[in-house]
This record gives sequence, C-alpha cells and structure tokens, in this order.
Amino acid sequence: MQLYDYYQTLGVKLSTSANEIKRSYRRLARMYHPDISKLANCENVYKEITEAYAGLKNNYRNSTFRHWQVSAERLKYEQQNTFQKQ
Repeated sequence: MQLYDYYQTLGVKLSTSANEIKRSYRRLARMYHPDISKLANCENVYKEITEAYAGLKNNYRNSTFRHWQVSAERLKYEQQNTFQKQ
C-alpha cells in the first residue's frame, strides 16, 4: 500500500496531526474489529486499517527523527563555519 492510501484508508487528510490519525484509527478499529463487528469482510478491513496506522506512525516517527538529525547537522555545520570565519 502506498503512503497516500494509508491516509485514505484511515479517512484523514495529508495534513492531519498524529493525534488525529490515532483517533481515527481507534474509531475504525473498534468499528471493524473481528471480535465486535458482524460484517463479513471485517477481518480484512481491520488488517488494512492496522497496516495503514502502523505505516503512518512509523513514517511520522522517521520524519521527526530525520528533522532533528538534519537540524543537528545544520547546527554543527554553522558552528564550524563560524569558527573558521573568526
């Protein structure tokens, strides 16, 4: 499944926050959980919802980590350049 499909599966927009994604996942998981739902294909839908949430959660964590990593590298570079100019 593509990343965009994950957002579509959970019924959220690309700009949705992590908390809103989690809220949507929990709502859908309760609705389609195989132990609760009487729908014929609820197990497959539940698996898709769970996969989508896991993918978005991991992507959010990775992007946050990359943001801090890039920020640290940028700060290190700027500090080196400052010392070289003096």
